[in-house]
Amino acid sequence: MDLTITTAENGLLEDDKFGDVLPVISESMQNIMDAFPLPTALLSQDKKIITLNNHFLSFFSCLNKNDLIGRKPADIFSCISAVDTIHDDHISDQCQNCNVKLRLKDGKLINHEFTHKCNLTFVNATGHIDELFNMKVTTSPFTFDGEQYHLFSVTDISNDIRRRLLDKIFFHDILNKAGNIIGILDVLDLLGKDDDKSGELFESLKNTSQDLLNEIKYQRDLSAAENNELTPKFAAAKSLEILNTTKTEMVHSDVANKREIEIAASSVNLQIMTDEVLLHRVLLNMLKNALEATPSGGKVTMGCAMSENGMVRFWVHNDATIPVVIQKQLFNKTASTKGCGRGLGTFSMRLLGEKYLKGKVNFLSSAETGTQFMIDLPLNL
Repeated sequence: MDLTITTAENGLLEDDKFGDVLPVISESMQNIMDAFPLPTALLSQDKKIITLNNHFLSFFSCLNKNDLIGRKPADIFSCISAVDTIHDDHISDQCQNCNVKLRLKDGKLINHEFTHKCNLTFVNATGHIDELFNMKVTTSPFTFDGEQYHLFSVTDISNDIRRRLLDKIFFHDILNKAGNIIGILDVLDLLGKDDDKSGELFESLKNTSQDLLNEIKYQRDLSAAENNELTPKFAAAKSLEILNTTKTEMVHSDVANKREIEIAASSVNLQIMTDEVLLHRVLLNMLKNALEATPSGGKVTMGCAMSENGMVRFWVHNDATIPVVIQKQLFNKTASTKGCGRGLGTFSMRLLGEKYLKGKVNFLSSAETGTQFMIDLPLNL
């Protein structure tokens, strides 16, 4: 079997896009590459793609292999937070904080395999969320005929990440709410129905039960969204009604205890075409995050207005500041303002708000102005 990688002495392939000269591999070597079960690319010494397998093409939704030959892996990811520029192997702050090194360290040859995890958020031609992945990136160096090469492979570990997050977040929250319900029932059993506090306890029981139901529905919709099984139901809705519904649902929650929720007086009441349930979930996450960052006695403000780009903007503001290191990777599934093991809240804002509602989700945070999350939505799709 001929595994020859054609070198500079017996033939080269010129890459017009990059002005480089790349080695040409034999048909037998290409067949081996195509047999790899993972998306895999063969990199040259200077980290540019010589060839790749069919799984790699499928993963990046690319039909023509020649469109990727000669490019660096970081350059083809098309991730909204991956690489600011490919020049000088510069990796963006987001990727630095995710510990991903899609380059060879400091441009120097390394003699051992290394693996890192990263988050990829692909966008479509309109700039909206298309796919979200948690990836494990592996680079394996080897020498052939005195030349250094690298096998670069990616593994989608999104499902594993999600299962771990569900264990830490969903079941934790569900068990807490179920425990609260049992606790209230125990107290009611001790006090009896005629006690003065019974009415207050029954109201608390009702609210906690509703929270439990909402949490289960939210996780159901989020799971469907990640699996491309969620179908938005667009209909006319009023912006102020959406704000008031969101406030009403959260005002009696534990996280809102001794905190004020205010709807800005400047808010406009516009009719928009949207999926009110999904938008409500996005705003609930924004409001919940804001309340958790607000000290007892503090205030969180919500509002809506026409944005500069002609879209309607819903926003939630609090006075706290998000640390810079978290800001740079906020919408990743595993990043959170609440510490390790959290992160589905901000992740789902962008997933639901952009992929399904066709809006744009963003935030601003500074010591001077506090933190504001926002979603810009078209009035009519």
